Amino acid sequence: MIQILKNKAVFGLLGSTFFQVLGISLFNMILLILAKSSNQPSLWVTIASIASTIPGVLSAVLGKIAGDLTNKARWVILLTFAQSAFFLFLFTVFLSHNPSELGIAIGINLVSDIVGVVIGLLKLPIIQNKVPKELRQQTIGFYDSIGLIMQPIGQAIGLSYIASTGNYILGSFINATTFFISGCILFLSRKNLSYVEPKREASEKSGKGRGFKKALSSLGNITGLPIIRILGALVILNALGASIDGILNLYILEHPQVSPLGFGLTILIINIIFVVGNVLGSVIVHDFLKNTSIQKL
Repeated sequence: MIQILKNKAVFGLLGSTFFQVLGISLFNMILLILAKSSNQPSLWVTIASIASTIPGVLSAVLGKIAGDLTNKARWVILLTFAQSAFFLFLFTVFLSHNPSELGIAIGINLVSDIVGVVIGLLKLPIIQNKVPKELRQQTIGFYDSIGLIMQPIGQAIGLSYIASTGNYILGSFINATTFFISGCILFLSRKNLSYVEPKREASEKSGKGRGFKKALSSLGNITGLPIIRILGALVILNALGASIDGILNLYILEHPQVSPLGFGLTILIINIIFVVGNVLGSVIVHDFLKNTSIQKL
């Protein structure tokens, strides 16, 4: 771990991710409480929950976009500052007391989350180029863990902030500030993040379709299973995983008696439990599942 932290590129990415996830999770909790406090809580909590799943659904398209972008370090910096600008705009919307502010807030948060997925995908090639092969798995696990650990911390801060102040307006400004800090960290680390990207030949660009088929074929060979079965299983797993948060949000909203705690605190505790499992899964890379085949899993 010491070797990982000594890597200036990784240290910059981790620092920016720290503040980025802090802002995202803080505002997600504020947005959920805002939806719950509206005149139609079930409707708006449903819309907010569905919106939170859309970036994951679009991940394949977003991966294509991230892969086609050149000078990935520059784009990571620009997009992070763009996220800050989104929430500064939302701050002005809240100040104007626009009657559609909740819908606008959900829309801006959705766009920011989509941009955040692209940023995360752009960071992976930087790690690949800046970290020795033998440390990449641990680095990515550590990188993922930072985001997972900061998620409940940001949610707890957001919940505490709303419970003590009830000020949604300043919450959007705080979120814009965390993204701005994240962008500044990346900007200061820009020399360590930059690398020379290999030029793709014309034949490589024209053979994208064949490359995709080859990738699917390789996946089938590695797993030892028909590719249709693998893709079908992944679709089902992701569909179930993406729906859990929304179902729990609505269930607790409609059945408050299941928990002696408030809506926000109950959601926070559930998310912490999920995060603990995700962190352990990211950090523990030498567990008993390591040598288990995909078929058995």
